[in-house]
Amino acid sequence: MERNEQPQQTQQRCQIFLAYHRPTTLLANDFLTPIHVGAINSPVKICDVRDDSGPDHISAKNASYCELTTQYWAWKNCSAEYIGFMHYRRHFIFDVSSEQKEDIYGVVYYKQMDANYSNAIGLTVPKISALLENYDLILPRKWNVKNANSPTVYDHYKSSSPHLHIADYDAALKILAKKYPEYKNAADAYNAGSLGYFTNMFVMRRELLNEYCEWLFSILAETEKHVDLSKYNTQEKRVFGYISEWLFGIFVTHKLKTKKNLRAIELQKTFVQDTAKPGAIAIDVCGSCASTEIFYHPELQAKTETDGIIRLGSYGARQSMLSMVQPPMGVSASEFEYPTNFVRDMLMGVFNKTFLSGIEKKHASYLLIDLLSERFDVAIWNGHTFDTSIELKNSGFLNGKDVQVLQRMDYINKNLDKWRESINAFCEKVAKVYLPENILVYRCFLVDTYRDADGNIFDFTNDDIHYNNIANLVLAWAYEKIIEKLKGCFVIEIPANTIADGTSRWGMSGSHYTNEIYLFLYETVCEQIKKREQIKKKGTVKASETAKKTIIKTPQNTENKEGGDSRAEQSRAEQSVKYAAPEVPKLAAPQMPPIPPAVHIPQYPHFKIKPAFAKNNIAVCIAFDEKFAPYASVLIQSIIKHASPNNNYDIVILHTDVSEKSKNRFLLMAKQKANFSIRLIETTPFFAGIHLPTHMHMGKETYYRMRIPSIFSTYKKVLYLDTDTIVCHDLADLFNVELGNNFFAAVPCYIMKGFRKLKIRAIREVGGQESDKYLREYVGIKEPENYFQAGVLLFNAEALRAENVEEKFIRLISGKRFWFLDQDILNKVAEGHVTLLEYKWNTAHGNGDINTFFVQFPFDVFEKYIEARKDPFIIHFAGDKKPWKVPDIDFADRFWLLAEKTPWRKELLTLRDDLRSGRATWSPERRLANYHQMSKDPFISAYRKLRRTFGVWPHNTAEGSTEKKIIAYHTITKDPVISLYRKLRKTFGTWQY
Repeated sequence: MERNEQPQQTQQRCQIFLAYHRPTTLLANDFLTPIHVGAINSPVKICDVRDDSGPDHISAKNASYCELTTQYWAWKNCSAEYIGFMHYRRHFIFDVSSEQKEDIYGVVYYKQMDANYSNAIGLTVPKISALLENYDLILPRKWNVKNANSPTVYDHYKSSSPHLHIADYDAALKILAKKYPEYKNAADAYNAGSLGYFTNMFVMRRELLNEYCEWLFSILAETEKHVDLSKYNTQEKRVFGYISEWLFGIFVTHKLKTKKNLRAIELQKTFVQDTAKPGAIAIDVCGSCASTEIFYHPELQAKTETDGIIRLGSYGARQSMLSMVQPPMGVSASEFEYPTNFVRDMLMGVFNKTFLSGIEKKHASYLLIDLLSERFDVAIWNGHTFDTSIELKNSGFLNGKDVQVLQRMDYINKNLDKWRESINAFCEKVAKVYLPENILVYRCFLVDTYRDADGNIFDFTNDDIHYNNIANLVLAWAYEKIIEKLKGCFVIEIPANTIADGTSRWGMSGSHYTNEIYLFLYETVCEQIKKREQIKKKGTVKASETAKKTIIKTPQNTENKEGGDSRAEQSRAEQSVKYAAPEVPKLAAPQMPPIPPAVHIPQYPHFKIKPAFAKNNIAVCIAFDEKFAPYASVLIQSIIKHASPNNNYDIVILHTDVSEKSKNRFLLMAKQKANFSIRLIETTPFFAGIHLPTHMHMGKETYYRMRIPSIFSTYKKVLYLDTDTIVCHDLADLFNVELGNNFFAAVPCYIMKGFRKLKIRAIREVGGQESDKYLREYVGIKEPENYFQAGVLLFNAEALRAENVEEKFIRLISGKRFWFLDQDILNKVAEGHVTLLEYKWNTAHGNGDINTFFVQFPFDVFEKYIEARKDPFIIHFAGDKKPWKVPDIDFADRFWLLAEKTPWRKELLTLRDDLRSGRATWSPERRLANYHQMSKDPFISAYRKLRRTFGVWPHNTAEGSTEKKIIAYHTITKDPVISLYRKLRKTFGTWQY
């Protein structure tokens, strides 16, 4: 009976909370309690105890308070005699019988939490109980900040990380001195010393914890008022967690000095490098983030750890084959500077070639190789060859050293023999450690396109693409060499048409892929390793049968660039070539291609589009893709609404991927009035072989207007409108503007006038000059004052054809990049041949910046703009705050009134309601949860009954004349289901899921 009662007694005596913010190996016993921190913002269940349970918690502050949300929760909700805190991978060594080896940071490293981990460090009830018998306070061992080149604890906050701002700590110290003046001497002494308590780990008696938490959280509450978190990134927002580490040391210093009977002990602490489940298969990675993201990617890390199938062994980060196989350089970490431990370890691996020596110790059974980490820029110093990187340059190691840098193209052209020798040496060492069937080669390459946060697909810059193609050619050669040397390895081919993620946490790069690609690699690796482990257990397959070159066939990535064979497809074709020759041909260094003297423009004389009407034909051209089809319908509806019955309106849509369903909807809109025609033209042939670079929010459709003279070869005039406009006046008045010999009629770009006045700089890709200098010197516009906005443009198609202006457009597209793409090109080519229009013909909605940016326009410009806003003829939702993103932005009410009359009214109005309610940003999980919650409501049952009975809104499906429809509608309204439906609509607005 005593053994059954003991756990209850010890559990009440002590409770040490281990903070977990992601799923991983849980440590628990009668004293140790895993707790989910920041649980209120997490949809995943990590453990049973959460920091958002009960009425009193600060779980929502986890982003800035870090593990303090656990301390606050325990303070308010735990009544144990002793209360303590550790982390999911940092623990006290409660076994004080022997000293364990620490690094310079005062940490004892453990590779993984295996079955012996808890016993090895005394993480057991008996060991902890033994210490509690003699001590009131358990602390982490003091650490000397001089080991990080900081003279004092105060200076350590000031200089140890770019994410720490000393002004925040100073604010906390001032509040401390004011609220608790008795702590002032302890604060001064602690900050002036070099020894400090860090990590926010401790165990205290309950009464001391009450005093500490009351003291700490009162100081932080006041400090919050002096810190503007809105200006901080994710790391900087952890400010109060950081400050608390320093404040804890001040509190302990004061208590140890003033409370003479306080018994305290300092313990060593551990750091567990790999927190995956025991039993997971270790994989060494020699490669880049293209491979390691299956362990580090935020969306995959939890999956990797909870599945327990694979774990990361050794990682050879940022390594070139030429450097990796060289002798160690014998460099110490004290010889260079580094912002994080990861950078330190990475640079130490570069200097001392630790990867190959590490894997020879046989930590892992499998090896995953990719070559995207291959450094084409390597350096030679004092006979040593090593990789160059931004981290190396920032470390200061190269300062004052006579270093020879082998440029990437010299490396490829002049050092190919050395590279081949290095690959052979690498393969020989690898083959001694791993069985052939336990080596996976991931043939991944640099890609030319990326997807932005909105799902739009763009090309990288011309020079990036040029370099990628050269690098991929050489990488393909190197992969073949490795596969040839490591016969029997398993080869994973990157999916065709892979694209990059423009919002990657590692920045914009052709090697930072979208989440789908990382998931593909993770699932492929897990599948292949499970198969091989099963084969090992069965022992029925001969080695000769498994030692074969195997290539997995992957599904095509659904993401693709618009229009014909993409540049990415061409590079994939190059990568698939089997290189029979031992050498790759010498290649020229990448450089910006010059503007070609002549460009082949695809011509299609058999293609003839004629005006839809013989008289009074108002030709309107719009260009968009399927995604923009709903918004384009609002524009067309606005044209219809303000059209005169005395004119005919010939609307032509230029596109590449509008669906058949959308096409039919547009054709239905044309049937509203007899004087309207809507036609859709596929533009792919008109841009065959022409590269269309894009960036920012602008897609390839913006270039379609440049081929209007050819597409509308029988027209004299064509009015072009951007899709993010709506018309408030009859377009015939604009169409009939006299052009003379001018190429265009357009509104002066008052946005650019503001840019020039405020000296806004162009984007980095075009040099980053101030706007005026960019227009004059880069674009070559003599009079930037007349720069026009191209979202509303009346084309003199006849004059443009006569002057062969279209060829000039295409030449410039194929040359250097431009800030505003085709708008800059149009302005350059047409300068001096433009009829300028009144502002009301292209009135920007303001993008929410009327009182900030617009008010700084030159006074005469601002005055004209404000006057145009009073009665705009065309409203242009230029900028990122469009009605379908910000539903109540300026003039959005006009947009939504028009949307109600379009075939997309249901989708558009649902989008509007979702945006206003916040549902538009819900995750799929939250939408599903919301649906399940609503499904319990009796109104939902009534709605379902209505749908089963009538299919859709009954009065829309009743057959017969309008009178019969009305009669049918009034008849069914007597049904109680209809009353419930009305109540449902009134309560919930629209179908929420």
